[in-house]
Amino acid sequence: MMPQGTRSEKIAEIAKTGHTAINVFSLIKVIGVTIVVSIIAIIFMIAGLPWYIGMFMILFMVGMVILQIIRLKRISSTKL
Repeated sequence: MMPQGTRSEKIAEIAKTGHTAINVFSLIKVIGVTIVVSIIAIIFMIAGLPWYIGMFMILFMVGMVILQIIRLKRISSTKL
């Protein structure tokens, strides 16, 4: 049997688990928005929008996904 932790350790573990779950959900949302924005940017580029504006939109959203992944890794690697 594992030794029982203190109440504060249990609360900290629950908070970390909840925060990790929220960040996974946020990552899924950001990936979905990235796909939608990328499709819209491609359609706009085909319709005549300058390529650099469409590429900025796509690269911005990819950057948001990367930042969300970094945030999720930092939170899940926290030692309690």
